[in-house]
Order: sequence, then structure tokens, then C-alpha cells
Amino acid sequence: MRRPAVQLVVIMTILVLQGLSLPLCAQDASNLKHFQELALQRNPAVHAARHRIEAAKGVKTQAGLYPNPVVGYHANEIGMHDSNGAHGVFVRQMIPASKKRQLEIELAGNQLTQFQFEYSLMQQRIKTDVAIAFGKLLIAQKRLETLGQLQKSTLDSMQSTKQLFESGQSGQHVFLQSQLEYEQAHLQALQAGQDVKTAWYTLRSLCGVEEDQVSRVTGELYKIIEPVSWDFIVDSIILQNPQVALLQYKIEEQKLFLKRQQADNSPDVEFMLSFRHHSLTDDDIANIQIGVPIPIFDDNRGNITAAQARLKSMENELSVLRIKLRVRASEVFRDYENSRLAEQRYRETMLPIAEKNLRLVQTGFESRQLDFLSFLTAQRTFLRINLSYLEASERLIEAVSLLNGQLLKDHLSQ
Repeated sequence: MRRPAVQLVVIMTILVLQGLSLPLCAQDASNLKHFQELALQRNPAVHAARHRIEAAKGVKTQAGLYPNPVVGYHANEIGMHDSNGAHGVFVRQMIPASKKRQLEIELAGNQLTQFQFEYSLMQQRIKTDVAIAFGKLLIAQKRLETLGQLQKSTLDSMQSTKQLFESGQSGQHVFLQSQLEYEQAHLQALQAGQDVKTAWYTLRSLCGVEEDQVSRVTGELYKIIEPVSWDFIVDSIILQNPQVALLQYKIEEQKLFLKRQQADNSPDVEFMLSFRHHSLTDDDIANIQIGVPIPIFDDNRGNITAAQARLKSMENELSVLRIKLRVRASEVFRDYENSRLAEQRYRETMLPIAEKNLRLVQTGFESRQLDFLSFLTAQRTFLRINLSYLEASERLIEAVSLLNGQLLKDHLSQ
């Protein structure tokens, strides 16, 4: 790919990262957006990336500066015929080969563009990480609510079976079983509460929030707008992946570096001009000196060979990256499809049935028309269906966040 084409891909990808996302889901955007904006403002990884840009700007500025001249004093022939010799001043200037200097400027500019691009990638990684953490907190809250309802239900059933046992209408084993169900639900609710705290601490750390008190996030679980095709995934995530564009730009940098090593044999010219006054003859003397190195022993062949090998290695890394992205995208797309189908099935079919079944069985149990075992079975089924629905929703949130973020996440591992 020619360099202008790579620049176009990079610019377009930056625009995509900054302004676009895949239309996969509807969510509480205001709340999630709030946490994402906090993270982009406060996360130290963003500030580190921004400082790398400033450093690269300094390197680019330095690459464009011309070498400083050297001004000095010199004296020779001191003592000849008892004279003070010749005394004067000189000016020496290194004149770098224009080709090498231009390549140094281009290399510095390429490095600056890479850091700017990596800054955008870091922002996207952080936004993806925050979206996943936000979703986990939302799911943890929903799970705590479900287990809280279960705890209340098991408490009511335990009280009912206690009354039946005390009135002689059922055995003690029924009351003990209901007591065990309540204790188990109580333990699960306590653990779910700890999960909420952990999810909040993760989100808080990503966003730089100092508040220890757990904040409640609000939002609907992901509602799918429309299924996403594999062709759409290939086009938007694999072919236009910013990681590929970044590596292509690094390959262009390596090509420039190779040219720079090949141009190293172009000699820099050293020019010196001096003026002296000779005390013995009372003459004013001017000297001009020009020198160039002759690449007889060091023709830079080692650095050229190393640069060529690194270029070939990076070109192969690009092919490997494309394979990795296709494999990773297929895995995420599989998770997305499976969790989307599961979430939709649970939400539209199984949850309403389980809720209706539990309500009917509970009414029958309270009116003494059904035994405790039937109520217990319906209660356990209701819990299992709800927790499975939340697990599917959590997997869906992560898959959607990854697809929206073009598989960019885990900014802390960068």
C-alpha cells in the first residue's frame, strides 16, 4: 500500500473511532456516556498517551532544526622566529545531506501520527472497558434484585410452613426444608451484594471516581435492534480494523527507516572558514576547509540488512494480525449470536412462563391446594430461568461492547 493510501486509511479510522459505533443495541446512553467521559478525562492511560504525542512533537521539531555552527579561536606557529604566531577565529558548519535530513523529518512526522493514532485507540479501549464494566454492574444489580425477591419469597414460605407444622398440617421436614431454602437464598443475596460492590469498584477505578459509596446505575438491559451479519463484521471490524491500519503505518515507518539506513552513505559535508593575523609577517590570512567521509570500511551494510529483515518480519506480522482478527471476530460474533438468541428467548418466552407458573403455584400453595414440593420446584425453576437470563444478558453486553469497540479492550494491558 502506498503511503498516501495508508494515511487516508488512518485518518478515516480515527474519525470512525471518535464518532461512530455499530448500531447493535439501545442502552441508557446518558449514564454510560457519563462514565465514559469521566474515564477519558481522568484515566492516567489517556494522559500518558497525550504526553507521548507532545514528546513526538518535540522530536519532530528537533528533526527539522539545522545543526548549529561552531565558532572558536585558534592559534598556530606560536614562537616561530620568536613571534607570537598566527591568531584568529574560525567558523565550522556541518552540512547534512539533504536526503538524510528529509528522511529524518519524515520519520519524526510518521512517529507523531502513530502516537496520535494510538491515542485514539487508547480512548476506544477505555470506552470499551467502561462499557463492559458498566454492563457488569448493571447485571450485578439486577441479580441482587432477583435474589432479594427470592429471599423474600423463601421467607414467606418458611413462615407458612412453620404455621403448617405448628398446626399439625405438615411434618417438620417440610419446615426444615423451607428453612434451608431461605438460608441458601439469604447467602446468595449476600454474595450478590458483594458482586455489586466489586463491579462498582472496577467501574470506579476505570473512571477515576473517588467515591467509596456504591452508586446505582440505571438502564435497560440490552435490547437488540437487528441481527448483525457476518459480512457486516468482516467489513467493519476486520477490513477496517484500526490495529491493521496502525501496523500498516508502522510498516511505512520501517520502509522510511530502511531508506534512511541506505542513505547513510550519502556523506555529510563539513565546512570550515577561518581568519588569522600572522604577527611575524603582519599578514591577514584566510583558510577554507571542506571535508567529506569516504565509506570505505563502514558502508552501513549491517544496519541495512537488519532494517530489511525487520521490514519483512512486520509484513508477516500484518498477515498474522489479520488471521487473529478474523478468528477473534468469529468467536465474538458466535458469542453475540448465541447470547442474543438466548436473551431474546428468555425475555420473550421463558421468563413470562416461569413468572406465571410461580404465581399460580404460590397461590395454590397458600390456599392449601398444592404441596410445598410443587411450590419449591416452581420457585427453583423461576430462579434458574432468571439467573440464566442475566448470564445471557451479561455475555451479550460484553459481545456488543467488543463489536462496538472493534475488538479493542484491556487498555491496562497495553
